[in-house]
Amino acid sequence: MTARLAALSVVFAVTLFSAQGFAQGVREAEIEFNRGELLLEMKDYPRAIFAFKKAYSIVPDNRYLASLAKAFLRKGDREKALVYAELYIERETRAPKQKVLDLATKLQEELSEKSGRVEIHLFPPGGKLTVMVGDKKLETTVVDLHRVVRWLPLGEATIVYEKDSFGLRKFDVSVTRGETAEVELFLDKAEGQGELVVDSSVQDSTVYI
Repeated sequence: MTARLAALSVVFAVTLFSAQGFAQGVREAEIEFNRGELLLEMKDYPRAIFAFKKAYSIVPDNRYLASLAKAFLRKGDREKALVYAELYIERETRAPKQKVLDLATKLQEELSEKSGRVEIHLFPPGGKLTVMVGDKKLETTVVDLHRVVRWLPLGEATIVYEKDSFGLRKFDVSVTRGETAEVELFLDKAEGQGELVVDSSVQDSTVYI
């Protein structure tokens, strides 16, 4: 009986600690969110975007995605505004805000005239994504995402994904109006020989590998 009570006490303590940690995370996220809203009013869009992204990294609240869409729109980046608006609608399945729905519809109509939607699936995250459209080269560092959505000019595009210690993947895609092109770029571990240098503090010692 004593052992059972001890086990229950441990479970309760872990649960309480987790709840306290979550509550602290919510408070920190809300602080960043409120900072972002203030910066948005001050028209400091880059710092507002940074604050909203930080809030979302702490607690994935869909409200922060809606604010990111608004911030990117005011910054003049209509592509990213649409990407975050779509992500908000995808995840806010119960009752998405009508303003965000209207924004997504409007931007889709605008962007679809000269561009098409490309959904890129990546593994592992943390690499460098390069999109080449004609002579234009766009680079993005993918921090922790397995999916990146881009709206690219109609026609042919080349997408390259690379990361240290992994191979490189290159994919040519046709971007068409009204359709979503899906691209999978999964990297394999790099193969080949490398140089290993061993320093020993003992003279004439034997090293086993």
